[in-house]
Amino acid sequence: MKRATVGVAVLAALLLGYAALRAAAYRTAAGRTDPAPSAAGVAPPPTGVAPLRPVPRPVLPAGGSDRVKITIRPATGRPAAPAPIAASPGRPRFPWTRTPETCETLRAWAARIEVNSTDATLTEVLDIICSAAGIAYRFVGECRKEEKISFHAREMMTENCLRLLVRQYGLVCDVGADGVLVIGPEEVVPVNEPLKAARGLERAQRLKSGAEKFAAELAREEQKMTEALRAERTDLEVEGATLADAIARLRVGTKANILLHGSLSSSPAPDPPRRISFRGGNRTLDEVLREVAALAGLDLVFESGVVLLNKAEEVADLRRRNEAKSAHIAELLARPVAFAGGTVEGYDLSGVLKAQTGIEVVVDESVWNREAALPVAPGARPLGEALDDVCGRSGLQWRLLEDVLYVF
Repeated sequence: MKRATVGVAVLAALLLGYAALRAAAYRTAAGRTDPAPSAAGVAPPPTGVAPLRPVPRPVLPAGGSDRVKITIRPATGRPAAPAPIAASPGRPRFPWTRTPETCETLRAWAARIEVNSTDATLTEVLDIICSAAGIAYRFVGECRKEEKISFHAREMMTENCLRLLVRQYGLVCDVGADGVLVIGPEEVVPVNEPLKAARGLERAQRLKSGAEKFAAELAREEQKMTEALRAERTDLEVEGATLADAIARLRVGTKANILLHGSLSSSPAPDPPRRISFRGGNRTLDEVLREVAALAGLDLVFESGVVLLNKAEEVADLRRRNEAKSAHIAELLARPVAFAGGTVEGYDLSGVLKAQTGIEVVVDESVWNREAALPVAPGARPLGEALDDVCGRSGLQWRLLEDVLYVF
């Protein structure tokens, strides 16, 4: 009897130790300090935050479910939050303060991820990705979140992966003021302006060029990816196969990140799957992909390192929109700007440029609180030239991203 009592006590101690380890693992994997999950694997929402969709307990770096497999590699080397820069007395307060919450969200979005899902719902894929990355999310508006599609993404930033994933359902996503990922139709997803500014500044600082070189970057990416496809050779022989099966065979044994648009891989499919037959031995991957796409009435488009197959008419429409965007960017940078004197204060730069061009301008905190005024050349000139002159004189840089001008 005494041995039985001791055995029960040991078992109880082991169970308590396991529960403590599980709670610690939850907080470490998700980067959170709120309470550990309940027995159902769901953590209660933080105080003062609206209830969220339950997120399963975090999975290991490589894991998932029967239909969804992921591998995630967290980003490293990013500070929790930058040290605030002291402002001179009487200087306006910096309006885009970078908070620890903002930096945590940016760190989670910067993780590299690989996703392979087959016949899975948006909810299922999001639960697994977001629990592994430590990101909470919620839906707003009407969403087809239970529609099943197949989605594959190789080694890309979590932010790009999530945006690409939800776009297959005609949705967009953004981070809310509480740091939660909000997913829904574009017209109902709120924009968190301070977070948008901080995130945009970080993106601008990472990029070698911004939208001012949009057309050149598009051409460069298409050329780079086309060359990569031409460098790989493959064999494909299918008879009466679905497009999804043919692409799945091409994906095996190649390095390319090939993805069917969500409207073509949903389950059940909106139209009967088109059957294709193809025989091509020792051909370049570029040739095979384009010929297979043409057989199915599709075309290729390159986006964030992904080869995306979509309906030919939709790809043509995207190219027309890109051409219109290039023209719009050229028009923005041609708008005239004139400085009255020989200097402008760093905190005044955004207001001066926006007043004359109508473009939203965000400046880095170091520029805003700069002690010395920025030297400028008087007189009117196009915005692009004026920015090159101002930044060149003071050792600064500028980027134009999504109609927002960043100076840092």
